[in-house]
Amino acid sequence: MSRSIHFLEVQPHYLLVGKENGFPTKEEYWKFAASCGYSGITVAVRPDIVDIHQLVASSAYRDAWQTSFLDQGLADGCSRLEAHVTMQSVCLDPSRVLKFGHFVTPDFAQVNHRHIEQEAAKQTIQVINAAAELNHRYVVGFCGGRSY
Repeated sequence: MSRSIHFLEVQPHYLLVGKENGFPTKEEYWKFAASCGYSGITVAVRPDIVDIHQLVASSAYRDAWQTSFLDQGLADGCSRLEAHVTMQSVCLDPSRVLKFGHFVTPDFAQVNHRHIEQEAAKQTIQVINAAAELNHRYVVGFCGGRSY
C-alpha cells in the first residue's frame, strides 16, 4: 500500500540533495522516496525547486512540473506545497541576524520587520494560489516562532 509523504520536506531536501553522501539531484531524492513506497511528496516552495509564478500562471508548466515527479515513480506527484521558509521569515526579525544570518540574504539586516511581513504575505498568497491551481486542499506552513 503506498502513501503520500507529508512532512516538512525542506529540511531533508536541503540536508541531502547535492550534498556529500546525499542525493546528487532532487530527482534522485524523489526517486528514493518512491522506492520507499511513497506515492507523493510535500514540496518546499523555493526558487531552486519550483517557479511559483509559473506554477500559478501556466498550466503547461504545472503539467510538466508534476510529470517530473511521475517520472521518478511518485504516482501522486507533488501532493502538497510547503511555505515553511516563507512563513518562518516573519519570525526572523532583523535583530536576530547575528544568530540566524545563515537563513537570510545579506541585505536582510537593512529591512524592517513590517517590510518582511509584507513580503511574506505576498509570497504566502502566491503559494495559496499555486496550491489552488494544483487542487491541493492544504498548504504546509510555519505557524509561529520561538523566543531566542
